[in-house]
Amino acid sequence: MEVIWFELLERGDIKRLWDEKMNEEKIHGLEVQKVYLDAVSDLEQEKVVQEKHYAKNLNEKAAMDCQRQLLLSLKEEVNEMSEKLASERALYVVEQCDLRDMLSDLESKQEGMLDTIEMIYWTL
Repeated sequence: MEVIWFELLERGDIKRLWDEKMNEEKIHGLEVQKVYLDAVSDLEQEKVVQEKHYAKNLNEKAAMDCQRQLLLSLKEEVNEMSEKLASERALYVVEQCDLRDMLSDLESKQEGMLDTIEMIYWTL
């Protein structure tokens, strides 16, 4: 065994086989490193794309929040205007009733005055 071992060492077969195996492993290591670096590059590009989408979605959310706030303000303003209009309408109805009553009183007084004038006219 020692003789065979020594003979293989002298001929350089072991060193040659060892060097071939080391070269294969180096090549394989470089291929693995290339695949790894490609994957890292792809992930970095995807990260950039995702960050852009996130920023876009954040802007859209801010715009929607702003619109929602505007709609709430408008709704509040419409409710206030509706309440004011209802109040003014109620006031209008009351004033209209008061005017009808005043008109009725004035018509009664006018009829009374006309009756009085007519009685004075007939008595003269």
